[in-house]
Amino acid sequence: MLKKLLVGSVLLSASLASQAGIISVIDGADMAGIEVTASFADGSQELVTWSATDATSGSVVGSDWSLSLSGETFGDYDGSTNTLFGEWVLVNNTASGLTNLLINAGLVDVYFDIEETIEYTDGSEAGRPFVSSDDVGTTASFTDVYSAPDLFGTLNIAWDSSLAAGSSYSFLTDTDKAVVSEPATALVFLTGLLALVNYRRKS
Repeated sequence: MLKKLLVGSVLLSASLASQAGIISVIDGADMAGIEVTASFADGSQELVTWSATDATSGSVVGSDWSLSLSGETFGDYDGSTNTLFGEWVLVNNTASGLTNLLINAGLVDVYFDIEETIEYTDGSEAGRPFVSSDDVGTTASFTDVYSAPDLFGTLNIAWDSSLAAGSSYSFLTDTDKAVVSEPATALVFLTGLLALVNYRRKS
């Protein structure tokens, strides 16, 4: 009886965790649902939800500011010409400087992959540390760990003297998406539940 109880408990636990997988190549459209909060020098804030704009692109559009990305999030950087490809593009056309940008991607199981050389999490492949068109006076930090040391749910970008009104800012950072195989999870869950019911009846 005890053995059946243990088996049932293990299967129920496995249904919650073991079926997760990582999609390492996603694009701007795949990130629909993430939340972006912009904070300004005048003390105001605005939260906007990301949405797809075409098959491979997405963006948020606030009150005279926007953040967008076209193509795959991994992107590329040519150091010889200081050119970013597949970058996130932030535009501030408000009357106030932008002091902080918080991107909550983990909300929809999208995670920033910041390790470029080693695949720490199965399926994550190579990631990319934060790199921008102008790192002077900029601090980027990743929090809400999903799988250490490579996958994080949030990115916070802060400017020492704010991103001036009427200016733009580009950066690269890779994202992956965690997915769960729903049919497989349901099957494991049902098997565990039946084992527990069977134990209860016999006890």
